[in-house]
Amino acid sequence: MIEDVTEYLGCKIKELEDGTTVLFQPDLLKRLKEKFMDRLKDVAATNVPSTQGYKIDKATEDWECLDSKKQTEYCGGIKIALYLAKMSSPDIA
Repeated sequence: MIEDVTEYLGCKIKELEDGTTVLFQPDLLKRLKEKFMDRLKDVAATNVPSTQGYKIDKATEDWECLDSKKQTEYCGGIKIALYLAKMSSPDIA
């Protein structure tokens, strides 16, 4: 007899009462939070899409730029977030 599958390739699989099957990746989301939440604790929350007339400031030469290592970390975090939003966690999109 084959048991119900609850995990496959890092995805948790859950069947809801209405028969819907849900895939989610709590470990990947946890890793993303652990890596970036301490850096985001002082960032103000925003509404997306933004309100009409919201102005974004253009970067100026006196703004501090990210070094190569931080740019790589940032890109890695964005890739994980985009993957989660598209593949298994549309609620974070």
